[in-house]
Amino acid sequence: MRLGRRNQIAAKYQSLAPDQNILSYAETQVGPVVATEIGIISASFNINWYDMFQASFNPPELSISYHSVLGNKTLLLQLDSRSTENEFANLIRAKITTNVIAQTKVEYESNLFVTFSARRKSETEIKFVVSADPGIVVTSEQFQLWAKQQLAQFKETFGFQ
Repeated sequence: MRLGRRNQIAAKYQSLAPDQNILSYAETQVGPVVATEIGIISASFNINWYDMFQASFNPPELSISYHSVLGNKTLLLQLDSRSTENEFANLIRAKITTNVIAQTKVEYESNLFVTFSARRKSETEIKFVVSADPGIVVTSEQFQLWAKQQLAQFKETFGFQ
C-alpha cells in the first residue's frame, strides 16, 4: 500500500525505517517489508535500490535479483494476498528500472555471465556494479583482472569517466 503520511502507516512498518519516507509496504513470509527512497527493508534484510537489477512478479511471488559481495542473489517474497500486492510489486519494479542507467551482460566462462551496470545512487552519483552468476569465484585474481578490464570497456562504451 502506498501512503503519503507516516501517521497512516502501522507501527510495525514504521519501526523498520524510522527515519525514512516509506513509499509502500507489504506483508510477506518473512514479515513486514517496506520500500523507501533508499531501498527495501525488513527485519532480516536491507537492500539498496542501486544493488537491485531485476524484479518479476507472478502473484503472489515477487522475485528480486540483486548484487551482493558474494555475487548475484535472488530474494523471493511471498506477498500476502490480503494486501495491495500489485502496488508494492509495481513500485519495486519501477524503482529498479529507473535506477539502471546502462547495463550489459558478458559471458565469463561457458554459460556463466557477469552483468556490468551503471546505477543511479543519488541524483548526482553513479555506482558501477559488477554482478557475477553463482559459480564464478569473484575473489580470484583472474576474475578481478578480467572484471577490471571489462568495467573499463563498459565505461568507455557508455561514455562514463
